[in-house]
Formats: sequence, structure tokens, C-alpha cells
Amino acid sequence: MFACVKFKLVLMFVVLFCLAHTPNVLAHGIGYTRLTDQNVVSLEFNYSSSEPVSYASIKIYPPKGSGLVPEQEGTGGAGGGGQEIEFQNGRTDALGRFSFLPPVDGTWTVRLKDGQGHASEVVLEIKRMEENEKNVSAQVQETENNKNISPYKISFRIAIFGLSLFLNLMCLYYFISYIIKRKKT
Repeated sequence: MFACVKFKLVLMFVVLFCLAHTPNVLAHGIGYTRLTDQNVVSLEFNYSSSEPVSYASIKIYPPKGSGLVPEQEGTGGAGGGGQEIEFQNGRTDALGRFSFLPPVDGTWTVRLKDGQGHASEVVLEIKRMEENEKNVSAQVQETENNKNISPYKISFRIAIFGLSLFLNLMCLYYFISYIIKRKKT
């Protein structure tokens, strides 16, 4: 009887210890990778008064025929009007800046609307860097990624360890209880 109470106290202590030391958990395991690629296009939009165009709507259209978005009949591409499907959309930051990483070469169109009647369209001719120039930034990226360990992976491992420990202790408890009951009968 005393052993059973003692075991329950130990088990309660283990459970409370595990609950008190739970790590932070990221919802759905979303992580990130810091891009250091030289092919990032960054734009800064300003009004004629030099004030930044903050939180304005941005739509980015890929080169015609790039295959990045479904082609629609009757549209003239990024410059021809009609209903077009953008490659990316978003908003400028508080300083009027917006960045994107075009995956293919060609003529990209960036359209900005501030919601107050102002608009701007920028046509960019993108020519990505040569492979030998990319290798330097790719090596830096790989090194930086190796330093980062996802908190999600660490949390998952700790949770699995705690669950395994708990289940093993429960199995041990029931096994010992079974042995004690057999000896009494």
C-alpha cells in the first residue's frame, strides 16, 4: 500500500515536472530561411514630396509566356490590360519598400496603388547573375542555414521524449502491480 502511494507521488512529480518545463511550440511548424541571394529586387516608392508610399498595394506580373501563372485568353500580358493573374502581391512597408525574388529572366511589371488615387507602374528587365557569381552567395546561405536549428524540431523531440518517458513509467507501474498481485494470490 505504501509503495503504491509512493509511486503515485513520484509519478505526479514527473508529470508536473514535464508540464512545468514545456518548450515553446511553433504552430504548424513554420520555419524560415534567410535569403542572401543577389537576385533580390528591392524597390522604394515615394510621393513627389519625398514622403514614402507606406502600406500601398503591390502586384507583380511575370514575363509573358514564363509559365509562372496560368495564361488567360484575351489578355495582353502584364502591359496589355484585361484580367491578369499576378505572380505575387503584397504591400509596401512603412518606408515604402518592397522586395521580391524573380525566378526567371525577362520583363517584369510592378504595379502600385495607394488606395487614394495614386498609382505607379514599373517595368523591369531582369537578367539574373551568372552561375559562378551565384556560388559565392549559395555557399554563404548554406553555412548560415547550418547554424540555424528549427525550434519546432527541438520542441518535437522534447515532446516525444517526455511522452516516451511517461508511457514507459506507466508500463513499469502496471508491470510491477501485476507482479505484486500474482505473488499475493
